[in-house]
Amino acid sequence: MKKILTLAFCFAVTLSAIAQKKELKKVAKLVKSDKLEEAFIALEAVKGLVEGTKYESQYHYLRGKRFLGKNENENHHSKALKEFNTVLDIETIARQDNFSEKAIESINSIYDFYLDKAIKSIRAQNFEASAQQYEKLSKLIPERRDVLRNALFSYRDAENYPKTIMMLEELLKKEQASNIYTAFNVHTKKMNEFFTKESMDKAVSLKTHMQPQETGYQENIRADVYYASLAGLYLKEKNKEKALEVLDSAKKEFPTKVNFFRDHAAIVYGMNDKNAYLKSLDEVLSLTPNDSQSWFNYGVVSQELGMTSKAIEAYDKTTIIDPGNRGAYINKALVILSKEQTIIDELNNSRGNSKKRNAAKDKMKEMYLAAIAAFEKANEIKEDPAIISNLILMYKEVGQTEKAKALE
Repeated sequence: MKKILTLAFCFAVTLSAIAQKKELKKVAKLVKSDKLEEAFIALEAVKGLVEGTKYESQYHYLRGKRFLGKNENENHHSKALKEFNTVLDIETIARQDNFSEKAIESINSIYDFYLDKAIKSIRAQNFEASAQQYEKLSKLIPERRDVLRNALFSYRDAENYPKTIMMLEELLKKEQASNIYTAFNVHTKKMNEFFTKESMDKAVSLKTHMQPQETGYQENIRADVYYASLAGLYLKEKNKEKALEVLDSAKKEFPTKVNFFRDHAAIVYGMNDKNAYLKSLDEVLSLTPNDSQSWFNYGVVSQELGMTSKAIEAYDKTTIIDPGNRGAYINKALVILSKEQTIIDELNNSRGNSKKRNAAKDKMKEMYLAAIAAFEKANEIKEDPAIISNLILMYKEVGQTEKAKALE
């Protein structure tokens, strides 16, 4: 009895296999005849029979062909790719190559559908259309770095800044400061870039690519192309807050790249937040303590905020680094003279009190002498009638009459 049952079971399996093969042949004919809806119904009918059998990869291949149709219905491309990749996964595990080659051909035909359109659009100088094709393809193969970058550059060339911003944001998110993974595409005969080593290795294992390579992290691209371009585009779109967010991220990732700190400071200054601007300049100067322009700017803003001691210190730093900075000497003199009215008020309020009056006079003389020294430096660099007039008046106030006569 056991033998009869075993034979009956084997016979049933054989009949089932014959039925599967027959149904799949029928589906193949329907697909070839472009009777896609009939093919889909027939495929669904055998779905339960083929799972886990040697016909499973054929089932997914035919299902992919059904979705692909004549390769003109873009809406079904993602579904078709999923089926073809399933074929590759099944046959890689089973170490078979019954439908893998055909699946790869179909996958490449989908890629070519978008690439051909993109290249034609570039030749016609229609960068917007080219970018759209690259973006569509990138959504189908999100593991490919080069496709997303092509979308970025095409949108940039089309001057579509909102889309360029989107592409830059996506690249910054997906790359995560990783290495660059490349492999030779046996179909296109070109090197392709991948976001991850896993994606590259899978492509090589599926024999769509060969000669895998891993190169070091391209800091200059991420910093100078991605971050810098993104911040600049947000400024072009008049979105200073987003530009600052980008630069804050860039500063954290590249704490020694002073340009990000300078750009951040410049935007903050443009937003008229002078205290925040000084904090930004502190960061710049911590990286470049010999930056005379930043010290001069620090002096100007401190002067505007009435922070006289900080302003004088900044102008002194400026002239130590750049002795020919005439503006720093003039501004320093003006900061010193800003105390003049306060001292005049002290003199007026000290009548009848000789001790206080003499102290105020000493303050006035000390102030004029300090201002004279700064103005003299400025005038040595370039003579100026206005500076000379001020020097003559101050020389007389401090009793240096010979110097006053020499300039009169």
